[in-house]
Amino acid sequence: MPVNWRGLVQRILAWRPRLRLRYLFLATFTLVAVLPAATLTLWVSMQALTREKASTGAKQQHLAQVVALGLDRYARDICATFEHMASLDFGERDSQAVFRLAQNLRFRYIALISDGSTIQEFTDFEYGQPGRLTPETVAFINEHATQSPDILPIIRDGSGEPTIFVVEAYPDGSTLAAALSIEHIQAIRKAIEFGIHGHGVIVDQTGRVIAHPNAEWEKSAQSLASLAPVQSLQAGSAGFSEFKTAAGDNAMGGFARADGAGWGVITVRPMVEIESVAWEFAYGSITFVAIGLLAAMALALAMARVIVRPVERAARVAQCLGRGDLTAQVQPIPSVPSELGDLSQTINRLARNLNLWRLNMTESLEEAQASDQAKTNFLASMSHEIRTPLTAIIGFAEALRDQTVGPKFVARQQEYSADIITASEHLVMLIDGILDLSNDGNTGNSVAIGPVCLKDSCEAILRLLQSQAEREQITLTYHLPQGLPAITGHEGKLKQALLNLTSNAIKFTPPNGSVNISAEVHANGVVSVSIADTGIGMSSRDLDIALTPFGRIEKAWTRGRTGTGLGLPLARQLVEEMGGTFAIDSLPGKGTTVTLSFSEFALDQAA
Repeated sequence: MPVNWRGLVQRILAWRPRLRLRYLFLATFTLVAVLPAATLTLWVSMQALTREKASTGAKQQHLAQVVALGLDRYARDICATFEHMASLDFGERDSQAVFRLAQNLRFRYIALISDGSTIQEFTDFEYGQPGRLTPETVAFINEHATQSPDILPIIRDGSGEPTIFVVEAYPDGSTLAAALSIEHIQAIRKAIEFGIHGHGVIVDQTGRVIAHPNAEWEKSAQSLASLAPVQSLQAGSAGFSEFKTAAGDNAMGGFARADGAGWGVITVRPMVEIESVAWEFAYGSITFVAIGLLAAMALALAMARVIVRPVERAARVAQCLGRGDLTAQVQPIPSVPSELGDLSQTINRLARNLNLWRLNMTESLEEAQASDQAKTNFLASMSHEIRTPLTAIIGFAEALRDQTVGPKFVARQQEYSADIITASEHLVMLIDGILDLSNDGNTGNSVAIGPVCLKDSCEAILRLLQSQAEREQITLTYHLPQGLPAITGHEGKLKQALLNLTSNAIKFTPPNGSVNISAEVHANGVVSVSIADTGIGMSSRDLDIALTPFGRIEKAWTRGRTGTGLGLPLARQLVEEMGGTFAIDSLPGKGTTVTLSFSEFALDQAA
């Protein structure tokens, strides 16, 4: 059957749509709402991308600066160790201590080169062969050596291993060179991980790769000097910027320089990742705008002003609650259906209940954290107190077991046995304190206050720590005046404070040093007890760290020394609990003197 196209076209042209208010309202609302919403979404998306770039760049720069500080500290340790080894004779470099120190810092070998090319001395910390110093390597060292310790750019030595040399030229024409492995720097680089493909790169002074995710680039010391962040590092600046990687990809790089060695740290994240984060925000915004637009259109057609206004208000409050603002309330609108009024009141009650629940939960969490912290502090203090008498018990028991005093010294063995009993009783007293705390929840219920004889306490401490001092080759003495009065206090706390301080003095005094306990009665009636040592001493900054619970001072001599960082803080706390004062006088390299003072109000006449 043929189609009458002419009649069909005439019917279409004759059709006129009926103009209805709901359609006009819908069309007008759509036009007014869509254009600004789309513009806002585009603007928000661009702003989100800009903010994400700036935020990511700042974070990467901060990360690069943190890593650079660590590398700078590592470079300073390398130079300090190199100077120490340079000050030693050739035979002294073979000592176990020097070997261990050099290996910990990843030194491979050290050589003294004389006459331009002759290897006069060679110490290998990896038990290799001196053949790894080829003439080309020696020429490179001599070319860059100066009369002060210097860290050279990375090269491959005779064994083909990427190596960093620390060198120093001497006036007699000889050169001392130490080869440093890059394993530690590579380990630091591997720890830099963020995002999906974010990674770190570490380059030397000339822009050559020291550590990189590409193992081939590490092995060949690939040059990255053409990259913008590397050029900025060589100019001495730090910051972040967008750049093209060696592979041609766009990336964001944060960079910082380790001034001690001239090494550069670059944290790299592909721009694709950053843009994906920003676009995720944009997609969410677009979805939110679309859903809101459709909902508003439906409400405009169906309910108009009567329904739209109260629901919009309720929706805004619900959004605030979803963002965590539990103080938002739905403002009442007069002349609305009762159901909408009930909805507004229900949301307001829900907000108030949620706010009250949040406050209760916050208070409960703070109480739980305070309780947990108190428990942690208590257990830490008890652990430190229990450890000292256990050390004495073990020392005396070993002396009795090995019969180091011989069968002739039965009386001395009995004295050791008495010391073991004293230390054990001190341990039992501490354990009783723990049990009392667990049962009563109050540490003050079982504290015994009474006169304490300082002379007896000091002599007990000397007996407990004498064996430790002998093992450390420390002279342990005490000087107490005649007629020293007793003080009113807690004998266990005083002994524990003296134990902590004397044990610390022995621990941080080098062999052949001395530790002395003395006392003095002042004219104003104050009695002071001093523990003085000839140890390594501390600066004012070190003192602040040492007096902080769990604070440990990291120096070359203190590494490997046992301890929890509770000795000084716990001793100060014990003395102050007895009404005394605690003072420290210390200088680096000169020793430390700790003075405990008890005022006239804390004194009691000696029996």
